Amino acid sequence: MNGFYFGVKPPKAWLEYTKNGKIAKLKLKVEKFLNYPDAKGHPNKSCMDLTTGESSIKLTVPKAWPNGWNTQENHNILIDNGLGISTMNFSEQPTSTPPE
Repeated sequence: MNGFYFGVKPPKAWLEYTKNGKIAKLKLKVEKFLNYPDAKGHPNKSCMDLTTGESSIKLTVPKAWPNGWNTQENHNILIDNGLGISTMNFSEQPTSTPPE
């Protein structure tokens, strides 16, 4: 996933979905995908370019969708870098297993 200002450390990420009429969270694994140097110039120590804010992380979804997951609905991915929460739309084609 690419974006801007995710932070130096990998942020927390999750998908939201409706379960029994309430919003539920599906935690996503954030891989340590560190493409950028840190403030001291050490390579591969940050998920954000400190000059431009350009950011990159790799997210892994669980092997199976939880009970209550509706493939016909659009879902949101939320990213929390400790300073704020950002959201983006996540949709998928109907399938019994998550996308890779």
